[in-house]
Amino acid sequence: MSTLRQISKHTDLAVSTVSEVLRGLPGYNEATRTKVLQAAEQLNYQPNHLARGLRQKRSGVIGLVFNSLNSVPITLAKFATIERLVRAKGYGVLIANHYDRPDPELGAIQQLLRSQVEGMVLFSQKNNNQKHIEKFLADGVKIVTIDSPFDIPIADVSVDRVLGAQLQVRHILGDCKRRRIAFVCRPPDSRRTSSVTAKLQGYEKGLAEFGQTMDDHLFIPHPYQEGHPYEHALNAAAQLLKHRGEYDAVILYSDMPALPIVSSFINAGVRIPDEVAIIGFDDLPYVAYLPVPLSTIRQPRDIGEHVVRRLMEMLEADKITDEMKRQEWHAPTLIVRQSTMSDASNTNPFVQVNQTPASPKEK
Repeated sequence: MSTLRQISKHTDLAVSTVSEVLRGLPGYNEATRTKVLQAAEQLNYQPNHLARGLRQKRSGVIGLVFNSLNSVPITLAKFATIERLVRAKGYGVLIANHYDRPDPELGAIQQLLRSQVEGMVLFSQKNNNQKHIEKFLADGVKIVTIDSPFDIPIADVSVDRVLGAQLQVRHILGDCKRRRIAFVCRPPDSRRTSSVTAKLQGYEKGLAEFGQTMDDHLFIPHPYQEGHPYEHALNAAAQLLKHRGEYDAVILYSDMPALPIVSSFINAGVRIPDEVAIIGFDDLPYVAYLPVPLSTIRQPRDIGEHVVRRLMEMLEADKITDEMKRQEWHAPTLIVRQSTMSDASNTNPFVQVNQTPASPKEK
């Protein structure tokens, strides 16, 4: 790697000129800027954020805090996007995991603050540490949350899961004309997360639109465990098959249990969607390629971009305003495939499903 002095020598420009051009300061014509930038690229110049941070009392580092590297794919995809965009803006990244437990979460945040991160992105699904978060914000820590569970003013980017759950119910009872739904969801215990709570609210609202309530008899618990995403799904599938004939649709709180459930139904001779319609939530990449492609609710794919935009807005501001501490909502969308409507387009090129033989007149 080269230094500012080497670029100065290469371009025959003053070191101060090279430094100011690379920092994007005004006052230089396009020819000078091009000359410096081309030389920096040719000499493989990399800015020394540590040295700059010591001079400016800034670290040039952003902290990312989420549950774990074994998290569900949709969460990992969001943080992969955030990391890529933050690095593209010249920041380093430190990652800390909290495993959905309050003590590790608080410890992870405190560790990042000791590392003097300039800002932080936090994905927390429980509000156990709300008092600590409130104090950090009062101390000037710049935090953007994803799907915030906290009941305090905070910069947040959220997916409207209440709406997403309503869309699931509306599609099943309205579009598909089904009568009775079995729900596969996290169990209603103390480990329930804010996202699952929002979905349950959405289910209740959606059912109420059709004059129905949730049947506890057909509430199938799926206690997702990191590292073992399919074992509990097989148990849920067995419970669903035990009650076969008592429902004509299944709503999944997530796409994660879809593969074991769809496979178990097919092996048991359940016709999807003729006998049972199934819809998921998230639109994970593989669900379009299941033996029966899965209808689902797609989370917005640009959540990471919005999070970085909000974070950069705070980092570039001299003062954090009340307007910056706002929650913005992004609507999910319904994706219809053959697991709920047999005439939907087939997204799996490897399997032909729900094909009816041609009538004699068509032959």
